[in-house]
Parts: sequence; structure tokens; C-alpha cells
Amino acid sequence: MDEFVERLSSNQRTLTVRNMVLYVSYYNDSNPARQAELDRCLAHNQSNPLFRRIVIFDETGNLINFNNVVVVPTSSRMTFSDFFRYANENDDNDDTIHVLINSDIIIGEGFEDIRLESDQAFCLSRHELRENGTSSIDIGGGSHDAWVWRGKIRGGMGEFYMGKMLCDGVLANQLVEKGYRLKNPAKGLYVYHYHLTQLRNYGWHDAISGRRRGITMTKHDHIFSLDDLYEDGWN
Repeated sequence: MDEFVERLSSNQRTLTVRNMVLYVSYYNDSNPARQAELDRCLAHNQSNPLFRRIVIFDETGNLINFNNVVVVPTSSRMTFSDFFRYANENDDNDDTIHVLINSDIIIGEGFEDIRLESDQAFCLSRHELRENGTSSIDIGGGSHDAWVWRGKIRGGMGEFYMGKMLCDGVLANQLVEKGYRLKNPAKGLYVYHYHLTQLRNYGWHDAISGRRRGITMTKHDHIFSLDDLYEDGWN
């Protein structure tokens, strides 16, 4: 596993900064092994040269600003709408590519070649990292761990916590209802899920309610098709 992450970091060192901003939360987990996974993800993403700014919403009070890293102290867990509101209020560039990820996600390959229109968005499925340094996709197109959009995002979406059961499918449906064209180019745009401990702090008891939309996983070919979207149920 360490060799895989180091190799990924080495490959990314040759990349040049783009007009992209990364958003991620950081919190203290009660399990030391799980905390180590979150710390590893944060350290890797902080060093990614592609992003002109990396915004960390810190629930711990332990992080500090450095280089292009901006630490935003927060006393509570963030909802999707909190992330969206911050992005809209702190970046007026219509060409900025915004990338929001879960705390246990490592940015992988393909982000140097993102092109989006203002009415397009990516809902990315994750590649699962294994102990032996390999990865695979073990989930369907209704599960997403990264969201990518251009410029200011439309309001009235995501009034629920990130990381809750079924939140990603509900958010995808809300994006469609707001007029966004969606794509899940997980077969060429990679985000890696670092969760070997398999410890989780959520369950069906607090699943997010609403209509869900799934998005078939495709190549990173910049082609958006309504045929890629499907109904994924209603909770």
C-alpha cells in the first residue's frame, strides 16, 4: 500500500498547477487505525501540485495554513450545501474547477485533463485500494466519493451531511433537477478509497431520504449522455 501511494505521489510531482480548488474535511476518528488512514489521505492530497488552492475544513483545531493550503476551522460537520456555499462565496472565477472529496479519498490520475462546462458535473465512483497495492471498483454507479463542477454551483442542494448512507445518489438526483448534465468517468478519472480498516460511523438508521440517481461508469472522454443516468431507488 505504501509503495502504491508513493508511486502515485512521484508521478504527480511532474504535473503543473491548474485552475482547480480542492475541498475536504478533516476530523478526529475514535479509532487510531482509521485516523492513520485519514491522515495519510490528507498528507497526500495536500502535496498534490495540480491544485492552486486546497481548502481543509478542520474540526480538530490542529491544522495550520501553509503554501496553497487554507484551513477553515469549523465546529461541526459540514453538509454538502455548506461546501457549496463556501465555494461560491470565496471564488468568483467562472473557469475554476472545484473538486470536493470525502476525507478518506486520495486524488489519483486524470485530473490534469478535466474539461467542464458550467452546466456539467462529475459524480465520481471510487477505486478501492487493497493491502497489496492494487485497486478495483467494487461498487455500482450509484455510489460517489468525489464531485467536480465548474464556476459557481447552483443553490438549493445538499442540505444533508456528506458521508451518510445514500447521500451521493440523492445529491446526484438534485443536481439533475437543477439542470446539470452528469457524468461518472471513473474508468479514466481516478479517486482512490483508502479504507482498509473497514470501520464505519454510519448505517441505515441515518440514511439520507430522497429520490436517488445512478450514473453508469464511463471513460473520461468528455462525452455526456442522458443514457448514462438511471433511477436508483427512493429511500
